[in-house]
Amino acid sequence: ARKEIEDVPGIEITGALPMNLEINAAGVNKGKAMIELGKLLGIPREEIMAFGDGNNDLKMLKEVGTGVAMENAIPSVKEAADYVALSNDEEGIAKFIEKYVLD
Repeated sequence: ARKEIEDVPGIEITGALPMNLEINAAGVNKGKAMIELGKLLGIPREEIMAFGDGNNDLKMLKEVGTGVAMENAIPSVKEAADYVALSNDEEGIAKFIEKYVLD
């Protein structure tokens, strides 16, 4: 299915898993959504933190002020992140927030 639609103009394709497709209008992604929500709530980009583990999180981690990959993330996500947290199974997000945000 991906091969059939990847040349359609005006769309952006990503996905978290090999058999998963997420199709958006070109230029629309999780990162831009978080920045826009931040604007609505009066939160500057530098104060927005996001966590991710899959290809669909790459742009989000690059767009926000602090991008955090999970230990179980794919290699490209870890490379794009500012930090790497423990895995999902180890409560990585909670422990990261406790250590770096709440302390």
